[in-house]
Amino acid sequence: MQITREQLQGVRASMERASARVRSMREKTEEVVGQAVAAAEVSGAAFGLGWVRGRYGEVSVVGVPLDIGLAAVLHTTAFLGGGGKYAEHLHSVGNGALAVYLTTLGAKIGAEMRQKAGGSTTLPSIPIKTGEELPAPGFASGWSYAPSYQQAMAASQYQGGLETHLA
Repeated sequence: MQITREQLQGVRASMERASARVRSMREKTEEVVGQAVAAAEVSGAAFGLGWVRGRYGEVSVVGVPLDIGLAAVLHTTAFLGGGGKYAEHLHSVGNGALAVYLTTLGAKIGAEMRQKAGGSTTLPSIPIKTGEELPAPGFASGWSYAPSYQQAMAASQYQGGLETHLA
């Protein structure tokens, strides 16, 4: 059996196309993994700082709330090149810290506005029912499915009023 020049060129072209597909898939995978890592860093920072705020209240360092101070330090460090090739990770954690600060600020402003409008100083109640008590699944009605232990947790979560939880 003899292999012709055209056959070799066909094999070479096929290998080049396969190599290009592999490169493209690798680039796409790297992009998706990078987005997943960024989401985990933002979410992890937000959760961690939210936990600190919930457990200890507003923690301040030299009069600056921990979450906004950390966001400022991380973003500034990244912008000035202090993170090197890891600057994007500093930005992600900084974004999580910034999200905690702005969520807390928004909740405080909303509570103050509700109070000025003659509303209650406690958070509005949200009914939680178990799946057996609902006629059909869905979120449009505003009802949520929750096991009884979650209902108990939700019912007791804001017993002290909004000021207790956002102070």
